[in-house]
Amino acid sequence: MKVILKKTSGKMFDRNQPLHLPKMNSLLKIIAFATISVVIVACVTSNSLYKKGNQLSAAGMNKEAAQFFYNSLNKNANNIDSRIALKGIAQKVLEEDLQKFYQAHGADQFKEAVYSYRSAIAYKEKMSRFVELEVPSYYEGYYKESKDVYLGERYVDAKKLIKEEKFDQANEVLEEILKIDKNYKDAHQLEKFSDAEPLYRDAMDQYESKKYRTAYYEFERVLNISANYKDAVYYKDEALKKGRLTIAVIPIVGTGTNKESADLLYTSLMQKLLALNNPFIVAIDRKNTDLILKEQKLGLTGVLDQNTAAETGKMLGAKAVLSGTSTGIGYKEIPLKRVEQRGYKKVTSRKYNATTKKYYNVYSYAKTTYSTFSGSRTVSENVQIQMVSSETGQVLLSKNYNPVITDKLEYATTSGPYNNIYAGYWKHKVIPSAQDVVEKSPSAKRELDRLFIEKRRTMKTKTQLIKEMSDDVALKIAQEIKSYENSRE
Repeated sequence: MKVILKKTSGKMFDRNQPLHLPKMNSLLKIIAFATISVVIVACVTSNSLYKKGNQLSAAGMNKEAAQFFYNSLNKNANNIDSRIALKGIAQKVLEEDLQKFYQAHGADQFKEAVYSYRSAIAYKEKMSRFVELEVPSYYEGYYKESKDVYLGERYVDAKKLIKEEKFDQANEVLEEILKIDKNYKDAHQLEKFSDAEPLYRDAMDQYESKKYRTAYYEFERVLNISANYKDAVYYKDEALKKGRLTIAVIPIVGTGTNKESADLLYTSLMQKLLALNNPFIVAIDRKNTDLILKEQKLGLTGVLDQNTAAETGKMLGAKAVLSGTSTGIGYKEIPLKRVEQRGYKKVTSRKYNATTKKYYNVYSYAKTTYSTFSGSRTVSENVQIQMVSSETGQVLLSKNYNPVITDKLEYATTSGPYNNIYAGYWKHKVIPSAQDVVEKSPSAKRELDRLFIEKRRTMKTKTQLIKEMSDDVALKIAQEIKSYENSRE
């Protein structure tokens, strides 16, 4: 593929001719060269890249030439000419970089020496994909000398910044040290300290301000950085103990047919609270509350008033009491009913066209019947819940729920395959009528097929519906409690 670029003079740039760039400042030269390189690498062959590399090498542009030979081998790793050329020219580039390192080392410019050497080694590693370059062994000793001096200076800087409590700046220095030498002295531990200490101090401030929930999660962040940092484990546990919202969940009260719903709601609510997996929400279950209430000979019915709730919570060792009632249970049923429907059966006949000498299909619709079944069951309920603080008697949460759950079942049956059954209407099965109609539209056919393929044949029981309704209400109550808990500090 031949790439030709226009120059400002109107002349054409041919990739097969020597590369000449017009006079321009350094930045524009870099941009122009990079742009041309991208176009050439994307479009030309391995041999063409090799030729361009030779042209650049002849012009003394060793690094650029090496890149073209490298790109040539990317196109074709078996290009021997490019491999030989890359070996020689890349070695020269490496030696030039090593010379810069040696000069910086000799001039006690330790930072420049460290980064020059690392750059040279990175270049060697890049080229190792195709050729092995040589670095005299004594350079490694010089690098170690420069590295030890430079990292020693940076280590002192980091410790000074930590002492001055400039933790962000200290982290930047420590990250640089560890990037150069991941095992340098105790830099890794200092980095952990520099990360953890400001978080630890903030966590302690939150703890002392009795913002236990916030403190708990701050201590958790500290421990994620360093598992045994100072006394973070102790204070995290203390923050959890002091900040927990311990809730005594009193059994939901229901009357008559509502008892079944109330019991299901209570059981589901305890499960949903446990499923929150929130360390700050602890629900005291029925087994424990019933025992204490019996011992105190205290009978509780329905939503508790603030005084009773506070007194009960203290007896149960809970910070809050959740009570509720289930009333107004409703049930409505439309029994499953069968209805015979009038429809049509699609009949396909094969005909022969003597002119075209081909067979073709002819469709007709024969009157038939099929059956549809439909029915529904609906349950409804009124649930009132209230959560009261045992410490202050304050109502923390008060909600009313009026859930309604309906199960509607519809399906259709026919004596044969349903694929050729269509909805419609006919007045007389034998005698044609102007009122006869076949519903041939795709939407009508899809709707009828939906009834035929419905596998369910029985409606959900009343108990099943009450269970679903209880699960739904319980989840909403649990989410309300979670939202309240999240609002605390």
